[in-house]
Amino acid sequence: MRIALKFIGVIFCFLINNSLQAQLDDDLVGRWELMKIETEPSTIIADSGKYQLEINEEDFKFNTGINQCWCDGEWMAESGEIKFLSLLACTEVGGDEKYGNLFGKLKYSGKYEIKELGTILLIKNDKGLYYLKRID
Repeated sequence: MRIALKFIGVIFCFLINNSLQAQLDDDLVGRWELMKIETEPSTIIADSGKYQLEINEEDFKFNTGINQCWCDGEWMAESGEIKFLSLLACTEVGGDEKYGNLFGKLKYSGKYEIKELGTILLIKNDKGLYYLKRID
């Protein structure tokens, strides 16, 4: 009887773990490049190829010009919203303001929507509306 209960417990844990991972929208997984941010009162065009975002089941990472930021396993995408459950960590090479036009403007949490057959990712938050295109 104990063996049967242990076996059921293992199966139950496996099913819960798989259902939590299944919450991640498969269309969200991949590499994205920031194209622009629509803010009030203007639109900021991103430097081509400079701002990339990578999303998979374990990682959420992006660059801010020359620095890298990540949130390993401490984020979720649920009900059309990306949420960070802990603070982001970033390298501190410095100089983003010299090497990119979006220093201090990147924020990838918020309501998201995937458009154009999975090729465009829109993220809306208090800083603006972010347009990203799939690059993989």
